[in-house]
Amino acid sequence: MKRKVGYFGILLSAGMLMGSGGLSALEIGNDADAVKAAGKLRMLTWRALKDYIEIGMKSTYGHPKEEIKQTFAEFDENLKALKIYVKDPLVKRKLNTIEEKWQNAKVFLNKEPELAEASKYFGNTKALKKIIYETVGMMSRNKGAVIEKSSRLPAVSQALSAIYSLKSWGMKDADKALAVPMRRFRETLDFLEKSPETEPKMAEILQKMEKVYLFFQVMNDAETLTPSLAIKRANEILKDAERLTELYANALKH
Repeated sequence: MKRKVGYFGILLSAGMLMGSGGLSALEIGNDADAVKAAGKLRMLTWRALKDYIEIGMKSTYGHPKEEIKQTFAEFDENLKALKIYVKDPLVKRKLNTIEEKWQNAKVFLNKEPELAEASKYFGNTKALKKIIYETVGMMSRNKGAVIEKSSRLPAVSQALSAIYSLKSWGMKDADKALAVPMRRFRETLDFLEKSPETEPKMAEILQKMEKVYLFFQVMNDAETLTPSLAIKRANEILKDAERLTELYANALKH
């Protein structure tokens, strides 16, 4: 019997998923949860890169070898649930393309990490990330802009930690790459803070994120690079962003 659960608030370990011989049976119950699940694919793409880099740098902070397995499992589970739920043929085609590009990405991510390869992956997955963004946009057309905007923040959090780790590893033009998620972070905060759909409990979370935004501004200019601290603060954004998206999604259901 299938269980109907909320996507944000689930922590699925690879062992749980594969222990019974296959992925656990999850369902998406409504359009708001479908947008959240699609948005989560953006975050997981970045988190996989972050884990790959941390493994390459011989870092054990956050247990990247275990987390990357969990990331693979969560991506596959979210995508599988979306393909079952979505009926729009155009969106279905997008999801099929995402699946194809994700399988190619996993082949790379299972190799021994190297800086040159990590930089190459960063460039090569632009097409994957682009089509995920397009898919989220298509799915959120009639659900309100706040759900699409708030679902960007989890991806921004992992993009910041991934690119900052690449910078620490020695990637050229990392500062230029970091400017992109920082700009999206700023634009998303500004949009949500001004939105009439933002309630006091949502505004409280956004204020916490403002402090983390300032932290990354300062840290990006610092001479000493501390990837573990960047990952810690990025994960704070992730936790708050998932809670924020859940609040907006619940509001849209009423």
